[in-house]
Amino acid sequence: MERKRKRPIKTSRVSTPDAFARRSPPQQSQRSSRNSADEGKPPERKFKRPSALKRTPAPRPIEPTPKAATGAAGQKSVADHYNCMPERGRAWRHAGSTIPGLRNFNNWVKSTLITKFAMPPWLMPDSGVFPPGTKLRVLDMACGKGGDLGKWEKSSTSLRVHVHYVGCDIAEVSIQQAQARYLEARNSRRHYQHMTVEFYHKDSFGKSLNDLPVIRTVGFDPHVGPNTRPVTALGNPGIGYGGFDVVSCMFALHYSFVDEDHARGMLANVAGSLRKGGRFIGTVPSSDFIRQKITGRKDPKGPWNPEVFSPDITDENGNLLPCFVKKRKTSDSPPEEEQHEEEEMEPISWGNSCYRVTYPPPMGPRQGSAETAKTENDPPKREEAAQADDPPKPKKRRLKLPLFRPPFGHAYHYYMPEAVDAIEYVVPWPAFRSLALQYGLDLQYQKDFLDIWKQEGGYRDLEILAERMGVVERKGRDRGERGGDRDRDRGDRERRDAEGKDAEGEDKAREAEERGLLVSDEELEAASFYKAFCFVRI
Repeated sequence: MERKRKRPIKTSRVSTPDAFARRSPPQQSQRSSRNSADEGKPPERKFKRPSALKRTPAPRPIEPTPKAATGAAGQKSVADHYNCMPERGRAWRHAGSTIPGLRNFNNWVKSTLITKFAMPPWLMPDSGVFPPGTKLRVLDMACGKGGDLGKWEKSSTSLRVHVHYVGCDIAEVSIQQAQARYLEARNSRRHYQHMTVEFYHKDSFGKSLNDLPVIRTVGFDPHVGPNTRPVTALGNPGIGYGGFDVVSCMFALHYSFVDEDHARGMLANVAGSLRKGGRFIGTVPSSDFIRQKITGRKDPKGPWNPEVFSPDITDENGNLLPCFVKKRKTSDSPPEEEQHEEEEMEPISWGNSCYRVTYPPPMGPRQGSAETAKTENDPPKREEAAQADDPPKPKKRRLKLPLFRPPFGHAYHYYMPEAVDAIEYVVPWPAFRSLALQYGLDLQYQKDFLDIWKQEGGYRDLEILAERMGVVERKGRDRGERGGDRDRDRGDRERRDAEGKDAEGEDKAREAEERGLLVSDEELEAASFYKAFCFVRI
């Protein structure tokens, strides 16, 4: 019987020798016709192997843009300016200064701001007596020569808390003078017994503060700002905030608005340093005051709204006047200078003997610099010889409407005798408030300096402070009456603030005039250039 043959398995199958021969050869004619039809099309993308991705070249480093270089150069000029300012001492400020009233008034406003917002709510006990070891952590981002140390010392003495003060400044000479000032006062007059003071030479606007040694102990959150998530802060495990209770920046924040990078860097350092509920206090030039001076008007309807056209450039129906409508360029259009002749202007300057503002600042190098220095043997240029008989033409600038857009880099020259002679930058208030909100800073308080005097100067404790600082003449009261009035008026002020009522400004101004305000009208005008603010970390 013939045995049945098993079916071969898959591995044992062998293809016939003519298996490949039965396949038809490639059709050359079809390929050639297909290639001719695909001419002009990009080649098909070839996918790289995963290992080939490792051999891709590393990205080239980004070179600094001219905008960033301009901001760095501006910060360096600010540091050089304040490094050259001499330290004249307390005696000269009281006897030799030509603007004593303005200095005293500005110091009173700063003291008022510290008195109102220095103590956060979580440190205020119900009994009014602080437990032992209560510490208030303060970061001063532009401490200068340490002029605010005395104000924080008086705050620590009145509140009976220990203040840990950290001062930073971009001017190295100013930091050295602040350290010498602090050591001299502590050793000779036994001051600052309830304070721990540290100074650092640091640019608080252009660089992060997370590399300071004190940050490791107090706490700092480097991940703040838009499109970020709260993470664990340095020095504070499990908390996405910093460790400072108050951050202060007096008369220096406007330097950060040289460009957007420095403005955001400043706000990142503020928000990263504050704990939740902490306060950011400071002063800035009033953009509304600058705008009114530039345009030569005062809007009776209230503060400036950047989304609404100004009334003097619109008609009855709210449409722009023809001279402010931007025309399209055509072949028959006149040159650009003639087309925008209504918008051109000369540099605007205003002020008095106490201050002077020039907007925009003069272009070109200053007189006496290397670029303007000439010798008698230098032959005149052909253009200079041709224009020798013509009268000099003033340089014109173009006034852009609406003003301060974009909100960075609007420079002006500010001069105050004995204090400032440098380029500063406008801080558009709506843009500043919106930008601060992106970093978790909510506005709590903002007032012009004169409004602060009218509404806050009527309280007894701040009135006594104004008398002691030389803003108004002293009243004939004994020490016991002053203390009783201070405690009684402090309770009235807290009750008024809780109810949302302001002090009566007209009565306070009339009382100040009767007593004798030791600040001249020109000094009050110079003080109205600034406003004070307070933000809360949310």
